[in-house]
Amino acid sequence: MTVLAARPGGGRRKSPLLAKIVREVYAEIKEARLAGHGWGKLAAIIRKHTKYPCSQNTVRDEFNTIDAEWEKKTGVAAIEPIPAKKRGRPKNVQMDKTA
Repeated sequence: MTVLAARPGGGRRKSPLLAKIVREVYAEIKEARLAGHGWGKLAAIIRKHTKYPCSQNTVRDEFNTIDAEWEKKTGVAAIEPIPAKKRGRPKNVQMDKTA
C-alpha cells in the first residue's frame, strides 16, 4: 500500500488517435450535431467504421476541444453544449400523504 501511495494514479489519458479521427470528421460531426443527433449515435458510428473503442463522453470532449480551437482560429461560433437533463425528484415539491 505504501508503494501505491507514493506513486500517483494513472488516471485517464486522451487518445491521440481518437483526436485525429475526430479532427478528420469534424465537419460531419458538426453537421450531425446541428441536425440533432446525439453523442452516443456518433460514437457508435465511429466505433463501427474505425474499429476503435471510444465512449460518447470522449468523443464529445474531443469535439468540444477542437470546436473551441476552430472558434478561436476562424471566429465561427462553437456549438453550445446542451445541458444535461436533471435527474431525480424535484426539490420542494409537496408530497401527497393520503396514499
